[in-house]
Amino acid sequence: MANDPPSAAQLSDLPQRRTPSRPLRNVVDATFYSLRTGCQWKAIPSTFCSGSTAHAYFQEWTELGIFEQLWREALWKYEECVGLNCDWQAIDGSMTKAPPGQKKTGRNPTDRGERGVKRSLLTEAAGIPLGLAVAGANVHDSKLLEANIESVWK
Repeated sequence: MANDPPSAAQLSDLPQRRTPSRPLRNVVDATFYSLRTGCQWKAIPSTFCSGSTAHAYFQEWTELGIFEQLWREALWKYEECVGLNCDWQAIDGSMTKAPPGQKKTGRNPTDRGERGVKRSLLTEAAGIPLGLAVAGANVHDSKLLEANIESVWK
């Protein structure tokens, strides 16, 4: 479809706003390193690339929907190779603090009105994530459930 985000293979075809001093593969490795370890962007080892470079690309790729596309492609590949067991599904959520308070935050009614985020995750029987929704902590669970289920069919 015309509205689908570009696939991972199309990343190299995107116009470059800067000439990276390191190969794009290093930027991808740095991004996944930060996501996997939870370290701050500035704490990424310089053997990958600078933290600011990795963060700039991460923001650009997030805006383009690259990570959603990768998740969908990985999910369909898993379905082909192993198979999803959707006979039984579970959904759960959690709330966490988000002091800097960006767009997706809201006042948490259970934590003295502190800014926070609510996450909702839908999994199949083996625990493979099918859907995910993130909203402000003040969003009712029913709205988050609806968004989560819709995220599966995007």
